Amino acid sequence: MAERITLAHPFEIGGETVETVSLRRPKVKDLRAIDEAGDGDEFKQAITMIAVLSDMTPEMVDEIDTEDFTMLSDRVRDFFPKAGGSETGDK
Repeated sequence: MAERITLAHPFEIGGETVETVSLRRPKVKDLRAIDEAGDGDEFKQAITMIAVLSDMTPEMVDEIDTEDFTMLSDRVRDFFPKAGGSETGDK
């Protein structure tokens, strides 16, 4: 199930205004594609991850305001378990 996120700063591309982005949970194949596309560059990986998980193109991600990009990057990071915790949340 995808999470719909409202952008603080909508943008236009192709004559259409983008006001929301839907992010879905990543699959292993997504992580592989992101790793290969980023070639070790964390910034490229973040752009690719947002593009892959939202079905946007990297060119569309380029048009996102930096505040919204940071927020989307944080949301994507939330999909991954935190170090030191267990899957059940027990410590």
